Amino acid sequence: LFNLVLEPLLRTIYATSSLPGFVFHNPLIRQPSDNQASAPSLKALAYADDIIVFLSSPEEIQTLMSIFSIYERASNARLNCHKTIAVSISGSPLDSWQSTLSSAGIIHCHDRSSPTAAIYLGFPLTSAKHQTTAFLSDILFKTQNRAQQLQQRNLSILGRSLVANSLIMSPIWHAIRVLALPQSFFDKIRSVVIKFLSRKNFPAVGFQSCQRPRKEGGIAILDPSTQHAALQLRWLQPLLLPSTDEPMYDLSLIHISEPTRPEP
Repeated sequence: LFNLVLEPLLRTIYATSSLPGFVFHNPLIRQPSDNQASAPSLKALAYADDIIVFLSSPEEIQTLMSIFSIYERASNARLNCHKTIAVSISGSPLDSWQSTLSSAGIIHCHDRSSPTAAIYLGFPLTSAKHQTTAFLSDILFKTQNRAQQLQQRNLSILGRSLVANSLIMSPIWHAIRVLALPQSFFDKIRSVVIKFLSRKNFPAVGFQSCQRPRKEGGIAILDPSTQHAALQLRWLQPLLLPSTDEPMYDLSLIHISEPTRPEP
């Protein structure tokens, strides 16, 4: 339903020549020739009622707000300015944008000096290392809380392994698949999982032993580092491999997504 309702708004934004949007420049091409097709500009992204619009100058804000005003009168929808955030892609402060944003009712801005990441659809928009660190710390904190709450359930070790894979670790896959993460983060997630599995059951065992398939005496725990690599491969495949290489890609994906099996 939102797709149908927002389509006129998105088409208007893309049809407005005074909103040039963002263009991905190829770093390998310094001076494109006249007969070389230029990359299409990216003006907006939308998912349900969450919209990102790419602007390159403060003057474009007034044009965009005029489009929103017309759309609001036609659809009876409203732009929630209190939830709207102006994000600097480069991370540079938006000092020259402040007055125009304020006049449009947009009071929240995000740049490299912001303490935390801006979040869009669960993904972090960061322009500084401390923002990524804060985001990962929040993920780890929430994972620890979920594990502590689920520890109160009277589950067998096999039941705990299922809960660890499906309830404790699964929420982190969505966010981290687009991030380059340090090994220390995965070590902390493994520590949370091992602590959850060993509670009131048996002494803690090595994470690699927990990864073994059940038919080999293990409990088939997913390794967060391997899962992260498999998810990133799935995102990179359309960019790096042509469609004719899909069989080879499928083999690579199967190989990298399988749990690491330690030598007996």
